Amino acid sequence: MTPTQRNYAIGRVNDIVKTKEQAIRKGCLLQDARTLTYKELARLIVKGVIKPKKENENDEYTGGYAYLKDVFDINAAPDHFRRNATYDEKACSKKMAAVRERAVAIKDRLMLGDASEALTMVNEFEFELNGKNSKNK
Repeated sequence: MTPTQRNYAIGRVNDIVKTKEQAIRKGCLLQDARTLTYKELARLIVKGVIKPKKENENDEYTGGYAYLKDVFDINAAPDHFRRNATYDEKACSKKMAAVRERAVAIKDRLMLGDASEALTMVNEFEFELNGKNSKNK
């Protein structure tokens, strides 16, 4: 196996790992992020769901209020706004560790072993991901 072929195969393994990790992360999602449009924010302010901030720490830097989020405490309304999604990190870590371990074994085989055997391992690894074998015919 030439260095170019080896680099291509390792790149393919890295792409497969990335795709698998994204799928695992989606499966571990506990609560998705939720943003507010200004129209929704204004409606919640009028309803009294979102209250004004007690003080504005940015006031001295901007010379005044620039955005509604500077004046109103939108983080106090978690049912309507969440800055970040939350994940089950322990479950994700376990699943991702198994994927990474398999990827390292394949990369080791690519670097040290038989090229045809390594290509078979890459194809099997991809087959596990999407359920179809993508061998070149």
